[in-house]
Parts: sequence; structure tokens; C-alpha cells
Amino acid sequence: MLGVRPFRCDDIPQVADLHRRVMRIGDPTSELLAEYRDYLVDVYLENPWRQGGIEALVYEEQGGRIVAFFGVTPRRISAGGAIFTAAVGSNFCVEPTRRGLVGIKVLDEFLRGPQDLSLADEANNISRQLWERLGGSTALLYSMRWSLPLRPMRLGLWLLARRKRLAPLAGLLGPLAGLGDTLLARLPIGPYRSSTPDAEGEELDCNAFMACLCEMLPPRQLRPQYDSRSFGWLVERAARMRTQGELHKIAVKAGGNLVGCYLYYSKPGGLSQVLQIAARDGHADRVLNHLAHHAYEHGAIAICGRLEPSFIQALCQHHCLFDAYPLWVLTHSRHPNLLAAFEQGTARLSRLDGEWCQHFQ
Repeated sequence: MLGVRPFRCDDIPQVADLHRRVMRIGDPTSELLAEYRDYLVDVYLENPWRQGGIEALVYEEQGGRIVAFFGVTPRRISAGGAIFTAAVGSNFCVEPTRRGLVGIKVLDEFLRGPQDLSLADEANNISRQLWERLGGSTALLYSMRWSLPLRPMRLGLWLLARRKRLAPLAGLLGPLAGLGDTLLARLPIGPYRSSTPDAEGEELDCNAFMACLCEMLPPRQLRPQYDSRSFGWLVERAARMRTQGELHKIAVKAGGNLVGCYLYYSKPGGLSQVLQIAARDGHADRVLNHLAHHAYEHGAIAICGRLEPSFIQALCQHHCLFDAYPLWVLTHSRHPNLLAAFEQGTARLSRLDGEWCQHFQ
């Protein structure tokens, strides 16, 4: 079959090579192909939500050549007490010489699928333009990212080291940065002073964390619908990304009562990525403060996440930095109430529910 069709197991060698070249991932070795095979099967052919009609797509040309791939996984969500199906798109790659009409046809086929909500949350500028041309929308509020510096001097050096010509200077200033961060942490006032949180944290297993999270999410707002198998799959996929650090599933309690939870990576000397954070009304600041303390104690220089609107006030009070670099959250739906949730800031879908767990590495 020529044109757009569902991704099949026998497409894996071509899709792996296409993705490797377009995303610039390593050399074509047998070990890398084996890693790709396990990944593509696990994420797109055997994920817990798989169903006919909502599948990863390829574009096949004459002679069986695959020139485009678009990864898709279904998810169960709910809103207003009704159950819906979402489809999360990711890893959109097109042969450089075939970009243009091929990409449009693949994306159009995806958006015309049977899902109630189409979602991408790490889209670049080109994908955003194609998506909007085909009738989709950009959720600007949810496209915001935040960063909370914990060791600002070392964060500055980390940014400096990423510039090739200035990297040697970053190495020379390392000891001074460490001393500066220590002094800032000891100040009696200021955004970087070290303080003990007024809440307790408890590391949970998957099922306990899932129960805690479901208790935190308002039942009638747009939210994910988990079961033990699907949530365990997401957490296991996230935990595999060991370059991000160690994954923590923390419940936060105050006075013995559950007030919130968060899922994040601790990364000594690096940026700790937050995948999920939730709190009861009035406790967002307490939960964020506990997260910051936990990450600081584990050596992180900053914590980063995608904006959760219910935490805006707490993030501002903690002097977070905000930006909207091109990792856009894109939506498309025939249901006005689902789109309205993103416009009004009531959608409770996190990075855990998006493309993060569909990363190759």
C-alpha cells in the first residue's frame, strides 16, 4: 500500500534508520538496531492502550521505501464524568528530501483519526505550523516552562559550560560558584536561603503513587484515567531514562494528612526534571517547597517543569523563571469542552501523559 498506512513490525529496520538519521542518534550498529526494535515494539506496537485505528503511521513510497514516521499512542482520559480517548503524537520524522506534502499527509491522517483528542506536547515550530494549518490549536499556557534555581551560581556555570568557547572558564570558576551558593543558602532572607519544609515526604511504589495522584486531581476536570498496568508502564518507561537521574515518586503530608505529590528526577549537579506535581487547594506552595528541598538535598542545581496552571502563584512566590521556547503543546478535537479545558487552564494532563514516555533515549 502506497501513501500513509499504519506502522508494522516489518517496518522497524527502515523506521529505525530514518529516525536515527533525522534525529542524529549514533552510528548504524546492530546494538542500536536491537535497541530500536525493543523501543518501537514496546511503545507503538504493544503499549497498554493499543487499539485499532489509533496507531503509529508511516508513509510508504514506490518500492516499499519508508520516508516518514509519526509515533502514536492512545490514552484514556475523562472530562465532566465522561470517558474519552486521546492520541499522543511524537517522533515525527520525514526524509529531508521529501519534506512538505508528505509531512502534511501524515499529520492530516493522524488528525482525522477516531480519537476524541489529538495531543502533542514537545512540538517544534515546523510541526506547530503544519498542525495549525490542518485546524489544530496551540495551548500557549501549557507550552510555558518554568525553572527554579536552587544553586544559582552553579546553574550559571552549567549554562556557561554549554558554550564551547566559554567552557574552560566555567571549569576555573567552579570553586567560587560553590562558595557563592553556600553563602546564598545561609542568608537569613532571600530566594536561595536553605529552609526546612513544613511538610513530610514519603517515597511510594507505583500503585500507591497512582492512588495518591488520582486523589489530588479534580474528578470532573480533564484528567488522565489510569489503571495499575498503564500507570506502571508509564513510570517504567520514565525510569529507563537514566541520563535524567533517579526517578522519585513522593507523597507530601502535613499534620499526617495527604496534601500533594510529585514525580521527578533527582540529578546531582544537573537539572532535575519534574514530570508530575499536584496538590490540594491551598497547598501548592507547601508541595513545591518540599520538592525544592528534596531536589536541593539530592544535589540538583535547578528544577524544571512544564507549567501546571494551579501552581502559577506558588511558582511566582518561589521566584521561578518562565519561558516558552519551541516545545509547543498542540491540541485538536471535535469536542469543544476538551479544547476549552486547555484554554481555561483546567486540563490536568502532565508531561507524564504526553510525549516524555515515548522518547527513544
